[in-house]
Amino acid sequence: MHHAVIRALAVSTASVVLALAAVWSCSKEHDQTGPQSGGAAGASGSADATPDWGVGGSSWEASSGGSGGSSPTDSGLPSDLAWLADPDIWKPVPGTDFLAPYCAAFEGVPALLKFPALEWKGCGTGCAVADLVQGYQKAGAYRGAGTHIVEGKTRALLALHTVTTTDSHYYQTARVADLETGTTIGAVELVEKTGIAWATCSVGQGPESAVIGGVAGLSIPGDPESHSLAMTLNVPEGTWIWAQPALENAPQGLMSFDIDSDNIRFQTGKGAVRALLNPAVSTWTTLESNSLSSIGSGQGDLAVWIDSVQPGKQKIRGWAPDGKGIRDLLDPAPALTCMVAPGPTAIVGAVSDGSSCSDYGHLRLFKLPRIYSLSASAPELSPTFGSTPLALYTEPGLRVWNGYAIATVSEPGEAGPGDAFLLVVRLSDWKSWRVDASPGHQPHGSAWTITDKYLYFGEAGTTAATSQWATQIRRYDLAELDQLATPLGN
Repeated sequence: MHHAVIRALAVSTASVVLALAAVWSCSKEHDQTGPQSGGAAGASGSADATPDWGVGGSSWEASSGGSGGSSPTDSGLPSDLAWLADPDIWKPVPGTDFLAPYCAAFEGVPALLKFPALEWKGCGTGCAVADLVQGYQKAGAYRGAGTHIVEGKTRALLALHTVTTTDSHYYQTARVADLETGTTIGAVELVEKTGIAWATCSVGQGPESAVIGGVAGLSIPGDPESHSLAMTLNVPEGTWIWAQPALENAPQGLMSFDIDSDNIRFQTGKGAVRALLNPAVSTWTTLESNSLSSIGSGQGDLAVWIDSVQPGKQKIRGWAPDGKGIRDLLDPAPALTCMVAPGPTAIVGAVSDGSSCSDYGHLRLFKLPRIYSLSASAPELSPTFGSTPLALYTEPGLRVWNGYAIATVSEPGEAGPGDAFLLVVRLSDWKSWRVDASPGHQPHGSAWTITDKYLYFGEAGTTAATSQWATQIRRYDLAELDQLATPLGN
């Protein structure tokens, strides 16, 4: 698969649970800045090591009901971060005994969280930038962002992570910030012991949406059998809904995405379409088997995805909570359709004339009205964007919000990470722009979204080691794109 496709669609058996729960994978081969991706054994620790779970003289004892708390004065944390170990702020997550004895999971009390608000600073007309590290040892946007309608208001949300290290423990937080106000809505914390040499536990969000995620842990070192507990943020309250009980070897899929209605999440690919219809109950319902479903996305009350009927022929299918089940929305879809996403007013797909979706080709978009049954008319197809073939990045790949669509792409001949840019398209007239990251950065693979007024995109490093973390985020006024971005000829 071409280097431009930075998110592989296939996941290995050992990583299935992490993909399903949309978790942030961490190795126990830690340096002093926190966990790294992967699961190789480190120089310290051993498979038989069982470090003392005490935190500065107090104990967090894992049990079926969760874990206790430690005193903020004896945690080993600096005074300004001692609240990360305050038992009045962090409450044990029930059903996470599978993380013991090496880790414990906690949910933050929304009103007591002390994360600093994101601070937007001007960077020119229509431009603002915010730091995502905020003084932590290691921090930033690791997985996803998304735009949602919450209580009638459009809200752009970003999943953020921090890592703080003491001599005995790592304090890992996964939180969701409102990009308009900069404030943290809700957060989960994973506290794990140092000196563990294998990947035992992880926490995080998914790439398609900031509000879904989970915690996961390996039950036995070296055993591919894992446990996971899916979590969904109840945005108005800032509390998390936990799908009980934890699942061992959860179902596999290629894509995981969600809709706002009833907090339903979906899996497509690997022969089926599955849904977690109740976010509080760990029961995955098979909506369709013998399925050729692949890439999909959700918004509001509508989930859509691509179904490969046969080589060279595709259609768009969808599901809504109206009791009508899975239905065709567009048959056939334009060839070769590589991505599809719904917005509040339209369904948009990305089409390539390359030999495959992972190769370079001239890109076009198609649009349909937001529909819930088979389209009675052909979709409107755009002209190609620019004269240069482009390759699409996957997962999430394409987002739509009212009058605009955005995708992450790259041009041929580029050496690798660091050469990506955002393609922004106005759906009313197909006008398009190339949005590049600032010098020394690249757009983060999934920490970007769009609203009626703004484009938000995280900026990450340009090496393999730094590309996973967006250390800052930019906000562009869509009305100023001619000055902030490069218009493309159509």
